Amino acid sequence: MEKQKRYLWSKVQFWQTFEEVAMEVGQTVGGLSWEKFDGADDYVEEIRRSCGVSEFLAKCLASLEPRFESMEEVRAFLSPSMSDYFDPYLMKGMAEAVARLRRAISAHEHIRIVTDYDADGTMSMLILKAMLKILKHAEQTHYIPNRQEHYGFSLMAAQKAVEDGVELIVTADIGVKDEAAIGYAQSHGVDVIVLDHHLPDGGGVPRAAYVVVCPPQEGCTYPNPHLAACGISLKLAQAMLADNKYYARIIASMSKMAALGTVADVVSLRNIENRAIVATGLAALNEMKGNNAGVNALLNASGARLGAIRSEDVSFRLAPLINAAGRMASAMHVIDLIEAPNEIVAQQLADKLRIMNEERKAIQEKMVERARAYLEPHCARPFLFVAFQACDMWRNGVAGIVAGRLKECFNKTVAVGTIENGEIVCSVRAMPGVHAVEALERNASRILRWGGHAAAAGFSIEASQYEAVWDGMCASIEEQIARAGDALRNQYVETLAVEDVTSELFGDLEKLEPCGTGNKSPFVCIKDVVLTDVRECRNRKLRATVKCPEFELTAWIAESLVYARAAMENKRVTLFGKMNQGYYRGYPQYSIEVVDMLI
Repeated sequence: MEKQKRYLWSKVQFWQTFEEVAMEVGQTVGGLSWEKFDGADDYVEEIRRSCGVSEFLAKCLASLEPRFESMEEVRAFLSPSMSDYFDPYLMKGMAEAVARLRRAISAHEHIRIVTDYDADGTMSMLILKAMLKILKHAEQTHYIPNRQEHYGFSLMAAQKAVEDGVELIVTADIGVKDEAAIGYAQSHGVDVIVLDHHLPDGGGVPRAAYVVVCPPQEGCTYPNPHLAACGISLKLAQAMLADNKYYARIIASMSKMAALGTVADVVSLRNIENRAIVATGLAALNEMKGNNAGVNALLNASGARLGAIRSEDVSFRLAPLINAAGRMASAMHVIDLIEAPNEIVAQQLADKLRIMNEERKAIQEKMVERARAYLEPHCARPFLFVAFQACDMWRNGVAGIVAGRLKECFNKTVAVGTIENGEIVCSVRAMPGVHAVEALERNASRILRWGGHAAAAGFSIEASQYEAVWDGMCASIEEQIARAGDALRNQYVETLAVEDVTSELFGDLEKLEPCGTGNKSPFVCIKDVVLTDVRECRNRKLRATVKCPEFELTAWIAESLVYARAAMENKRVTLFGKMNQGYYRGYPQYSIEVVDMLI
């Protein structure tokens, strides 16, 4: 009980028992700040009338930032399709990349594809391999580095390519930070085409590369700077296969892989092209006849419901399964699975992947428990940092997932690191309003390497710098939080009664799909809810039932609220969360992911 009290204090920020918290008017159990969306009524009304949507859906659309520039943009947002794919030749370097590839194909040059080991990288690999196969180029090999060996396009990979007689290298999701390796390849007569969506410090790109195709780079005016690497690979395939009579069918099929990689890499789904890629890809995935044996085996192993696969299924079912290969063994296992020659082989490979994922989950839970115990005494700090020696039960490949779990648990930005050979390799997951890379840059003098995005980043430090980096990151993040002020308040779009929770409401939410970064599922507030049948699940969340007029709503209650269980059951509470619709045996299942509540 004392442990529970200490933990609850870390969430609510004052010394009180569960019963005292329940009596505190206006204080949420999770200690988060909330405000209702206060958009301009005329803007909401314009969306409602122009697009023929409900007031609730209009509010959801109006709450997205930045604002839509026109009602035409809103309508395109609601109905993404392949017609929203931009011309690939608008991308800087695309014409040069296409010309070099065509020359290599004509001359039967040995082409090697090198990608990252995560879902974005593996999906890029599959797209590029399929492209070359369609172009009947047999002189191709591929390489994905092992997570335990190195990250990126390494000098070792460049040397191996030279030894193997490779004449052209195409990298995807790596390359812009690998000047040395690219320089080595180029000096030995091997051209390198870089397909990447990252930029190194200072914004420059490798000068030794034959060409760099990277939308964020200086001088690139492509309308979508937020493509994942698999999206850039898809654009290259569009350009290379434009004359193929089956072009539309081929690109729709490749969009399956691009959709998986795009969602898994948490790039923006606010941009219409990314939405179109994911929508097209998911539609193709949901058509079983269009899937090969490997894809169907992957879907079955993930537990995703064929015909009802949404972006959420990619995030929480498919992406973890795909990434399990790179985390636990080799990402090439995914490539072998998707390219499996028949159903029997595909099923065998999918079973191995599922076992890897189960092993990952077991290690993850042990790491979470160990890290949680270490961090609880430090939970008042704005940034939490934990690192342990690498071993079978503490693996770098799982650190990012563990950091995400701990972020949800403590409602703080968290870094999880693995100590090996005097160096700590870390993964960061940041709270909304905190820019992880900005915080890392402020501590550059103590950090060996870093990279990533606002919400998710990675860095490496000397083990001796652990305390200094922790203190420095706390100061940087505290400054960001102070600067953001009220902007850190969580926004919900509407206050609902239980009677308002209907299938029609969920139908409106479905129109916002695909949801993800830049188009988050909207938060709602449901007042005067009675939670029944509250029980703890394996993942430490609570599961409860809410009776609505049409159906029973399942409430999945966040790990950060679990210690208030005694105060919530059979009581009238106010829920803050995101609503989801899934399917079980063909029947719709309605739920709310509760992130906070008022008792």
